[in-house]
Amino acid sequence: MRKRARFRGDHSTDTGPLSDAAGRLTLVADLRLDNRGELIAALALDPDKARRLCDAALLLAAWQKWEGACLDRLVGDFAFALWDDAERRLWLARDFLGQRTLHYHAANRFFAFASMPKGLHALAEIPYAPDEERIAEFLALLPDSGTRSFFQGVQRVEPGHVACITFDGRVEQRRYWNPERRTLRLRSRHAYVEAMRHHLDQAVEARLRRSSGGVGAHLSAGLDSAAVATTAARLLRPSGDSVIAFTSVPRKGFDGAVPRGRFADEGPLAAETAAFHANIEHVKIASDGRSPLADLDRHFFLREVPMLNLCNGVWINAINAAAKERGIAVMLTAQMGNMTISYHGMQLFSELIRQGRWWAWLRAGRAITRLTAMRWRGFFAQSFGPWTPEPLWAALRRLAGNEALALSDYSAVNAEQIDALDLAERRRRAAWTLPTVRARTASRQGYGCFDASI
Repeated sequence: MRKRARFRGDHSTDTGPLSDAAGRLTLVADLRLDNRGELIAALALDPDKARRLCDAALLLAAWQKWEGACLDRLVGDFAFALWDDAERRLWLARDFLGQRTLHYHAANRFFAFASMPKGLHALAEIPYAPDEERIAEFLALLPDSGTRSFFQGVQRVEPGHVACITFDGRVEQRRYWNPERRTLRLRSRHAYVEAMRHHLDQAVEARLRRSSGGVGAHLSAGLDSAAVATTAARLLRPSGDSVIAFTSVPRKGFDGAVPRGRFADEGPLAAETAAFHANIEHVKIASDGRSPLADLDRHFFLREVPMLNLCNGVWINAINAAAKERGIAVMLTAQMGNMTISYHGMQLFSELIRQGRWWAWLRAGRAITRLTAMRWRGFFAQSFGPWTPEPLWAALRRLAGNEALALSDYSAVNAEQIDALDLAERRRRAAWTLPTVRARTASRQGYGCFDASI
């Protein structure tokens, strides 16, 4: 495992591996815990002593008390390996978002693990070769699932999963991340707003834990990064600290075409957001004409996976370079905002149809067509598309002039490989027949609320 980054200056004991007093458990971990207070209270530890414990020591104490059940109590980014000498078992686990990586190689009477594939390739027993089928799946935009990495013989622990390796070499991986699903019902709209603010404050405050250096944030014209950056500014104001907010803007003299319902320069709206807080310093980062291909080698060296969106990499790397020059220690990116704050929620329309809640469905249609760029045609597609038989759905798309792209239209995989790997059929089964995906693609031209900077 790579050496984990230190997030608190007083964690001089944050070294590994760690062992319990009896010598039964040995832990190596790459992690940061965002709910230290909850864990300390649940473990009944002395607060003063626990404050000096590193995150890995808290994780070890949690495993001693709850064993594998402790995974449901961990909030944060982590990948760890724990050896139980009494049971002769090795446990490998990752956080549910997969923010930390963890790979392994299993062979006859031989097992090795490391954060990155390069750690495994340092061993002569593990060949260095690409998994061409996995690469073809990536180019075909198949869902990123399963344990295979982009290298032959190298497996990954999936996000939200734990793997158990027994002494005889058996590997069993299971999903532990299964959050309870329940409907939240509060007394008023204001109550929902306050509940959201409470959880957003908690999440941002946890990420502000740092040793030294400033706080940076991405700030676009969207809801997600704006909510996170301004929350950080509000939380830091009492201590006199500030946030340096970075916004990517077009290169000087940009006059390219802008799609309907979009705008190219997020700088002015981001500046208005920053102006609400005196402790936000707004920095605009203009594209410098750098090629999207320029950082491919560095990206692969650091991540050892293909880069899906080359164009976004240009401005992300430019912001990172500016943050490094300013000594930024914490960078807030709001990268899961599309799944939370600005989640489009369009699956609600088909769900209202399923429940027979026609009046609520009509009100939703009137609201979204009045407040956004979505038209009634797109609303109907979102509502009825998931329940339409596949042949009829394809025919309707053709009539609307919205023919589905063939795999060869957008993928670099050659025709022979598409046929040999049956990629077109696998794509259809894995993703394109799912109701949510069909609904999303049906209204692609009608509605967009995604924050382009995260």
